[in-house]
Amino acid sequence: MNDDDRDFEHSPLSGTFSRDGESVDVEIYRYADTQDPWRLVVIDLNSGGCELCGTLGDGGGQAAR
Repeated sequence: MNDDDRDFEHSPLSGTFSRDGESVDVEIYRYADTQDPWRLVVIDLNSGGCELCGTLGDGGGQAAR
């Protein structure tokens, strides 16, 4: 199956969070109906930049800033 055709499962922990005038959109997702590692993306809504992107898994996950 082509990756473009796959559905995603979003964690209920995903959402928009704000503090002290700063807002970020936190997306935690993986391919639906799999046990694939969760992927994490944090987007700074003030600048539009990706602040933290990475994979969450078995404790050996990696994140790039």
